[in-house]
This record gives sequence, structure tokens and C-alpha cells, in this order.
Amino acid sequence: MTRRMAEEEPLIFPFTAGPSEDNDGFEDMEDRHKRAWTKTIDYDFHCTRRRRRYTMLFFAGLTFLLLVVCCVLSYMLMSTLGYFDFSFAGIKPAYLSSLPTEPVIIRLSIMSRPTEYTRRQLLRDYMLSGIPAEYLKLEYKFFVGTERMRDGKAARESIVLAESQTYGDLEILEDIEDIPEKISEKRFTALKWATHESSKTYDFAMTLDSDSFCRFKALAQRLHQLYPHLSPRTQPVLIGSMGYQSIYWNTTSNTSSRQSSSTLQEDKWFIGPQYQYPVGIGYMMSSNLAEEIIGAGTAIPHRIHYPYDDVMIGSWVSGLRLLRDEQQDFFQVKEQGVLEKVVPKPYLPRSVDTAVIDDKAGWHDYKNRGAISRQHSIGWDTVCVHRIKDDEVQKLRRKKEIRLEWDTPVAVL
Repeated sequence: MTRRMAEEEPLIFPFTAGPSEDNDGFEDMEDRHKRAWTKTIDYDFHCTRRRRRYTMLFFAGLTFLLLVVCCVLSYMLMSTLGYFDFSFAGIKPAYLSSLPTEPVIIRLSIMSRPTEYTRRQLLRDYMLSGIPAEYLKLEYKFFVGTERMRDGKAARESIVLAESQTYGDLEILEDIEDIPEKISEKRFTALKWATHESSKTYDFAMTLDSDSFCRFKALAQRLHQLYPHLSPRTQPVLIGSMGYQSIYWNTTSNTSSRQSSSTLQEDKWFIGPQYQYPVGIGYMMSSNLAEEIIGAGTAIPHRIHYPYDDVMIGSWVSGLRLLRDEQQDFFQVKEQGVLEKVVPKPYLPRSVDTAVIDDKAGWHDYKNRGAISRQHSIGWDTVCVHRIKDDEVQKLRRKKEIRLEWDTPVAVL
């Protein structure tokens, strides 16, 4: 047995040194272990680098997000503080230094509520007085309806009456109640007041809401420079910041109108071709167009509930052109949205084609108020701004860029 064992090959264990010819297997295994260990180290190293990279990306993204949030909050804060209300950057446009060949003559109607005593005085002091006569001649009235029966009504009416006697610039509409449903009737009455003068004696019938402010000298310069081809005494023209609608009205009363919650009657409505209308900032209507509309008499619908009182103006203009056109389709909306074709009665025995000028740069809402598409900072091109508060009127009027547009001096801001 001993000899047989001696004749057999010696047993070589993996981690025991053996004959030289078998060391290669040991070294191969050792190399494999080293390579495996190296791979493990490399894997951990790469994982660590990847984790570091992801961590850096995470914190970079978080930092960027925080910067964006800070910028947004800063913008909101600065907007609240009025940093973006005015933007008179760049060179002053050349047309604002020009002198028109003749002044623009405007008959202005301002829609006002009975209790807006302070606002009316503010507009007299900061907007309506001191307009250079060589640029623009202005005749204006505040149009005020009557209040509903409330406590203190008699005292407020006496204040309005005293104000009217002092300034002579109020039109007190005894037969029109000062409520939203009646604002369209106020606008129609104001237009009739404008047409008391012949269209040959003035250029534009203009309407503003009481929360609007107008740079009249800049308006005259803008009209002469940008629209020199206009002939308002012989041409129908409508100027303002325009929106779009497709609602028309007839003068027939309709108690089941779209505002069924209201007990007040409204002119019957229907739909037709889309048209442009001047949004609530205000508008300018050439004296020729104003005469055409008022000349239609009772055919012109004007019992239209808020907030469609400004849409009404565009419907008049479009109706004068399209209601006689047999190629145009008009529909009345019946129950369950069913459309029934109608043939509306034309306002006039002839068509009137009006030039509609959409001047969004000149007519707009105050920054961060109203529809986004109609709001921006007050700048060189601004002539009429809407939704402006009392203190902002004073601030704007004192801006060194525009304060000399009036003859009456104010302190520099």
C-alpha cells in the first residue's frame, strides 16, 4: 500500500504549494481573485462617481428651481410695488414732437356713476384741463344716471346737483337708472349728445369709462402721424383696442334673453358674421359714423345688458355694413342650441362700410389688470389707459416724460 501510494501522483490542494508544473493553476486562480477584486473596486468607484454626479445634478436642479421661484416672487413683488407700471425706455418717437397742421376736435363722453365725485374732480384736474388748443379742442360731459332708492339717496343727489351747477359738465340722465343693465342706454344717449353738433364741425365722438386716462396731446399727434389718410367728417371710422364677437341685436324686446336672471327687458339677439368691437377702455367714432348711427333712429338697438355694452358698438358698425347683404347668414339660437336662420331688419336703407382701426399699442389696460392680451406698461405710444386708480393717475401725470403735454404744471415725479 505504501508503494502504491508512493507511485501515485501527489495531492495538490488549491492553496498549497505543489510541484512547479501545477503552480500555473494556482496563479490563474489568484489572478482571477485579483481581477474580481479589482472589478469590485472599479464598480464601487463608478457607482460612487455616478451617485456624486446625480447628487450634483439634483442640487443644481434644485438651485435652478429656487432661482426661478425667487425670480417669479421678485417679479410679483416688483409688479405689486409698481416697478413695471411705466416703460418710457428708448428714444421718444418723432411724432410726439410734431405739431399737427390743425387741431383735432373731439366731443367726449365719460361714463360715470353718481357717487364718483372724487374721480370726476381728479379727471378735471389731471386730464381735462390744460390741453394745448393748437393740438386738440375738447368739449366733454360726464354722463350720470339716477340712483336706486337707498338710504342717503337725497343727500347724494344734492351733491351731484351742486357739482353740476358748479362745473356745468354733468349730464344727469333722469330717465336712466345707473345700473349695469342700463349702461348701453347711457352710451347711446351720450352718442346722441355728440351728434347735437353737425358732423362738419367736429372730428370724433369719443367715449371713455371713468377709470380710463387719456393723453390728449399725444392722441392728436398719433392720429395725424399714423393715420393721416383719415377724413373723420366724411368717412365712417372707429378707433380703439378691438376684440371679436358675432352677436347682433334687433330692437324687438325679448324677455327670455340670455340673461334670464334679470327682470329687465333686453333687445332680441342673434348671431352672424364675426366682427371687431372696441373693448371697455373707450373708443373714437368719426363724426360721420356717429351721424349715420343716430340717423337710423329707433332701428338702432341699445337696450343691451352689461357686459355687452361695448360689444353693442361693434355690432352697430358691422350691422350697418352686413344686415343688407343677402350673402350673409344670421341665426337665432333656439332651445337646445338649435340654430334657426333669420333675416334681420337693416338699420338703414343703404350699407355703411366703416374703417375699423385696432390700436392695441395706444389703447390698453393698466399693467397686470384685465385680459392679458390687453395689458402692458404705459409707454410712449400709450394714449388711453384703462383700469387706472386715482393715485396712479397722479403718478402718471407727474412723470417727467409726459407732464409737459398739458399747459397746467404739476410737480415732477
